[in-house]
Amino acid sequence: MVQELKLRMQTSLVIRCATSGDVALMERFIIYIANFHGDTNTDNPTAIMHNLFGPTSSLQASCGEDDNQPVAFAICYTEYGAHRSQRALHLHLFCIVETHRRKGAAKQILAYLNRMALE
Repeated sequence: MVQELKLRMQTSLVIRCATSGDVALMERFIIYIANFHGDTNTDNPTAIMHNLFGPTSSLQASCGEDDNQPVAFAICYTEYGAHRSQRALHLHLFCIVETHRRKGAAKQILAYLNRMALE
């Protein structure tokens, strides 16, 4: 059983920072999350471009791909905790598509975000 679990946790996820060329991808993931939660979504690529990739954005978006197919994404923001004199990275949105859940994709993207937070 342990060996089976170990094999199941393996994925070929490639994780990268999202770019302004990923607006349509980010929009699809946001709609996916809204539908999952039964929320409504205002479809606005211009707002996504401005808020995620604009000059004053404090957000960071990351994408996870398996065989060049998007399967995961995360949106984080940073803040400075003056009382601790250190930055903090907050995970705002996080999504793994259903086909890649329970296969280690979440662990991989969270490890990537942890490395980002420590930089």
